[in-house]
Amino acid sequence: MSQDLTGLTYDDFRRRARNQAISENEKIGFPDSYRAGSEGAIFADILGKLCALDGTRRTIIDIGCGCGPLAKLLIAHCAAREHRLILVDSAEMLENLAHEGAFEARPQRFPHDTAFLEEFSGAADAVLLYSVIQHEFTSGDLWGLFDAVCALLAGNGRALLGDIPNRSMRTRLFQSENGRAFHRSFTGSDDAPPIPPYGLIPKEIDDSVIMALLSRARAQGIHGFVLPQAEGLPFYNRREDILLFHP
Repeated sequence: MSQDLTGLTYDDFRRRARNQAISENEKIGFPDSYRAGSEGAIFADILGKLCALDGTRRTIIDIGCGCGPLAKLLIAHCAAREHRLILVDSAEMLENLAHEGAFEARPQRFPHDTAFLEEFSGAADAVLLYSVIQHEFTSGDLWGLFDAVCALLAGNGRALLGDIPNRSMRTRLFQSENGRAFHRSFTGSDDAPPIPPYGLIPKEIDDSVIMALLSRARAQGIHGFVLPQAEGLPFYNRREDILLFHP
């Protein structure tokens, strides 16, 4: 299977979830070289940002959870903390997690299930979307999804929209000497990294999208913050996180 994993749609992920010839990471849209062995560090970064996870008996919702090692770490952690864990993804993806432990499977393309939105409106202590919103940006309704996430949050609840690729951030990286050195090390080539020009490019998240999401959250009474990923994570120097906090 081709390793061009950009532009994947919801239905693409459904098909990948049932493909037994590819790895767990490839099912969720990553070559093994990008994710394998990093899941523990990624989960530690998530724990540091979603403080409800370190509590007990909270309501946790993971939207677009996938079926990889990160989802399995979350299932085990929530079981140990007696959290109510709701996993939202396609039925095909959730089938891969059926024997991983206790959780509530809610197969759907969020936020299309209005009954789910009504059930959990204002009820979530923590909501996680990791490596998700870029796919909704290119093939769905990012703004509708974002508003629905805000509506899920209970008082003092937090949502983490993690691992967001930002074209503007990547451009700034590759304009720097550190970025050029990173590119040489990553590719094993002395060629200069491609530096895309500034400007709007359809279907690519950039600074304007990130800032618009923060403004949209704040306009509906939700604090919004941009946070860096922990240094050493696979994409820490060209991706970032958005943390939402319901006061």
